[in-house]
Amino acid sequence: MFQHYLGIDVSKDILDVVLSDGINRFSQVFKNSGVGFTHLLRWVISHQPGSVHVCLEATGQYGEGVAEYLYDAGYMVSVVNPLRIKRYGDSKLHHNNTDKADAALIAEFCLKENPASWEPLPPHIKHLRELVRRLDDLRTNFQQEKNRLKSDLVDKWVLDDLKSHLEELHEHIQALKIVIQQFIADTPDLAHQSELLNSIP
Repeated sequence: MFQHYLGIDVSKDILDVVLSDGINRFSQVFKNSGVGFTHLLRWVISHQPGSVHVCLEATGQYGEGVAEYLYDAGYMVSVVNPLRIKRYGDSKLHHNNTDKADAALIAEFCLKENPASWEPLPPHIKHLRELVRRLDDLRTNFQQEKNRLKSDLVDKWVLDDLKSHLEELHEHIQALKIVIQQFIADTPDLAHQSELLNSIP
């Protein structure tokens, strides 16, 4: 049984946190950065909370840093589908949509629902994910530039620049595809999974 529950409401730049034992609550705001994580950990320790269960919503890359930092610090961390917490809030008639109130709700959800523990992805999976994200970004950029080329542009300099940029993007995309394929081939776990997928008709 945990003695305290740390709810974290994550945004791009800020972490709103609430530390609760089910009766008392302590709230604070920290930067969503390495320095902010250090200050957060010191703040939690300063309350001498004993065992702590940390909970935050799955918000993509914005919450990964603090989740990994607190996991590495030895805390149990749960990263929960935001829909679960929303439904929990609806069942409690939670309508106070401030970041502090959301952090308190997450802490309460953690206490009442005891969500499953989370573990960071293995380094090779994280690296592959970042490569794929970069590939998606390049493809999106390529399509945006291609759409501009189809518009009613008449300025020759702009048209030439667009075509040049499209060529560069195409080269980057092809090069990154090769990097991804090579990384998968060189990583036994990924190579095995790729073989299994390719074997499916």
